[in-house]
Amino acid sequence: MRCFKWIFAILFADSFSKIHCVGIKSNILGPSLPNKPFSVTWDVASEKCKEKYGISLYLDHFGIRHNTKNGWKGNVISIFYENDLGLFPHFNDSGQPINGGLPQEVPLFAHLDKVIKDVYRVLPDLDFEGLAVIDWRSWLPLWDQICSNDNMHMHIYRDKSIQKVKAEHPDWQQSKIISQAKLEYESGAKTLMEFTLTLTKKLRPKAKWGFYLYPDCYNYDSDGHKIDLRCTNYTKNQDDNLKWLFNESTALYPSAYLTKWFKHNLTALYFVAYRVLEAVRADSNRPEDTSIPIFLYHSVAYPYTNKFLNLFDLRDTIGVASLLGASGVVIWGGYDIANTAEECQDLSNYISSILGPFVQLISDAASKCSHERCNNHGRCVLSHFPGYKDNLNERTHLDVQEVAKTMSTLNEDFFETFDLSLQKPGRYQHYIVCQCYEKWTGNFCNEMH
Repeated sequence: MRCFKWIFAILFADSFSKIHCVGIKSNILGPSLPNKPFSVTWDVASEKCKEKYGISLYLDHFGIRHNTKNGWKGNVISIFYENDLGLFPHFNDSGQPINGGLPQEVPLFAHLDKVIKDVYRVLPDLDFEGLAVIDWRSWLPLWDQICSNDNMHMHIYRDKSIQKVKAEHPDWQQSKIISQAKLEYESGAKTLMEFTLTLTKKLRPKAKWGFYLYPDCYNYDSDGHKIDLRCTNYTKNQDDNLKWLFNESTALYPSAYLTKWFKHNLTALYFVAYRVLEAVRADSNRPEDTSIPIFLYHSVAYPYTNKFLNLFDLRDTIGVASLLGASGVVIWGGYDIANTAEECQDLSNYISSILGPFVQLISDAASKCSHERCNNHGRCVLSHFPGYKDNLNERTHLDVQEVAKTMSTLNEDFFETFDLSLQKPGRYQHYIVCQCYEKWTGNFCNEMH
């Protein structure tokens, strides 16, 4: 197993500063597990491996949290797809409306009644305190999002909304019809999503509720040639228009699946980093003084392949997320990952040789930094660099550039030969700040509120 001591060099750089990290609140909710500020959760459909083929994945050995049966729903994490929670309104592939079709047409009280039944069915434990992820992706809650989306099927929600208003007001001008359709659509989407979150939080108040893929940076690179992967101001404005959603959430679940063109490519770091930082920014805009956790969704394999992520891409996803403010990573995988005995054995080998040891190192490094720098009362977060302006947009851009520059020097020989004890103080100029858990304050989380 390669030596990954580079992470300790970053986490335990000697150059610390009593500065506040711009955009990151001074407090955050306590970790899911004691003394585990950064956790990795298994959300892979891998039930067959043990039940059918007798192949163990040894997730516990590496501190990877998982459901009892290693599936999508259970005692640690449950993901609610569109048919799993309430009466989700959408149009099927034939264009037929299901549950009203449009979010503004859903029978709301019937939907909420079914939400209650579904939550009790999927999460029977009243004290469930795991991750509860709602995955609704047939439509987006903002009008401009569906109009500009590359998925043409999503445009049906715009067209049907316009048709509805036009049928009700045939004498209106087209501009007024579109304006009213937008108003009704966005109001319906907001009501549906807000009411759903409010109710689920009442039913399972200890769970970490949030919508998968929110916030989204939309910094996709479809051909592998994009240079600037920052979230655009337009995208940030869209996320600002979704404050109501983040205000109701008790966790954020952005996603950073690495498609094949990112494989062993430094642009993966930019892709992931800006997505994490956008979630940090969205959290910073919430009215509460205390941050909610950010769990980055991460695929165990490159999408549409059965190729597992290599070591460098794990570094540029899980490693970067741990440095930039995420509380953890959720590793996702569909039924095509572990459907046969051969696939299960390949997955088990990958966990034992690459994924597991890397995850354990990242988690242990975060815990050690919390212990040594934050008195176990907070977690370490990468802050800005000396001499840079305290402007969030500038800071995040410069931070990512610097992190990329540092990580690009790491090759396989470096993994083998790096020894923290040989490094001179100040070689790494990254700054680390402590983000304290709820009842603690101070630069090193050593003072009670």
